[in-house]
Amino acid sequence: MRLFAALILAVTAIAAPNGASADGSSTNDRWQASVSAFLSLSGHNARSSVASNLRPPPPPPPPPAPGGGATLPTLGEEIHRTQTILLPALAGSLEISTPALFDAFGAPRLFAHGDVLPIFSPELKLAGEASPGQFRIPQNPAAPEESIGGQGSQTSWDPATLAFGAGLGVAFHFEYLDIEFALKPSAEWYSYNGTFRTFVSRALKVQGE
Repeated sequence: MRLFAALILAVTAIAAPNGASADGSSTNDRWQASVSAFLSLSGHNARSSVASNLRPPPPPPPPPAPGGGATLPTLGEEIHRTQTILLPALAGSLEISTPALFDAFGAPRLFAHGDVLPIFSPELKLAGEASPGQFRIPQNPAAPEESIGGQGSQTSWDPATLAFGAGLGVAFHFEYLDIEFALKPSAEWYSYNGTFRTFVSRALKVQGE
């Protein structure tokens, strides 16, 4: 899986204002720290596949040439699935900004931040086949093993409770209609972890039973 999009919406922020402080002195020559909370919605492109012997295998390859050795048995038909996985999070961030590099052009400051993102997502189903679970034996004892219910396979991904991120950038501050805005281009890094699980339920009938 690979990260393909991230949407971050800032909802609260506590920061020292840019420009002049309450006593009239400039804050452009001071270090600044801020704490913020934000909503994050990250999207991941997932491509998964599963193969078992629950389905008939594809046609066997032609027999090998004499002396070429035996061919290995094949699994069943491979099942593919492509999907988008969304991971919502309510996160917190701690940011440190340097003093302004110069007073013109938005008084740019270098900044760095670290984020912690608690993930609110259940275990996500990936590629699978049928509905694996408790076996349901047909009443007819001569029924083939394919008719036994509860067979199948399922692959899933359980995302970790916490994800982490960090970023480096430059912040430019502008004022419009007595409202201060910040333009903050940055390079961001986020790490999402999880556990992959695969479950296969397969029934086999013993010959003669």
